Amino acid sequence: MSELINTDSSVTGVEVKDVVPSNERTELLAQYPEFAGPNQPAVFVTWPEAKAYCEAQGKRLPTGEEWERAARGPQGYEYGTHSGTLNHQEAQYCSVSEAVHATNESDVVHAAVDVKSFQPNGYGVYDMTGNVWEWTLEDYQEHGTKGFRGGSWYIIFPATSPRPTAATASPRVATAVSGFVALGRPPGLKSNPLFS
Repeated sequence: MSELINTDSSVTGVEVKDVVPSNERTELLAQYPEFAGPNQPAVFVTWPEAKAYCEAQGKRLPTGEEWERAARGPQGYEYGTHSGTLNHQEAQYCSVSEAVHATNESDVVHAAVDVKSFQPNGYGVYDMTGNVWEWTLEDYQEHGTKGFRGGSWYIIFPATSPRPTAATASPRVATAVSGFVALGRPPGLKSNPLFS
């Protein structure tokens, strides 16, 4: 099944910069240069910007269900890591308990890592747990919010989430903990059975 999935779905800030320019993002990246590296995930990206980038590339954001299916891999794992477990050798995250109980500054995660820093999951998809929250097409009109999946480098709630972490936010939110993946068909495929 891995050959049917576009494994190059993680999007870097460099890729977004030219397609969906933003003065606000440029200023924030100048203020927080640790997020501005060439292979850093796209951060400080709003939902409309993520959607616009995907459309400009002939791709789209995933639905929540698609995102979760891709994250769980063919094995149906609990987390979107290579082994399906939540551990620091396979995902960049800081849990609530780790943040509260850290004994020294080096024990606390301070930023995202470059995309594809860890092994992909069983479908060959990278960065589906931790690093940055990823926008989805989930729409919660009653609250005026859109869906996020996956947790981030800053916080993830493994003790309270039996599945890949999900949250919502205003579509105009652009933070250092939010980014996105862009779904599209791998070259040469007429359809992708994992994504509708």
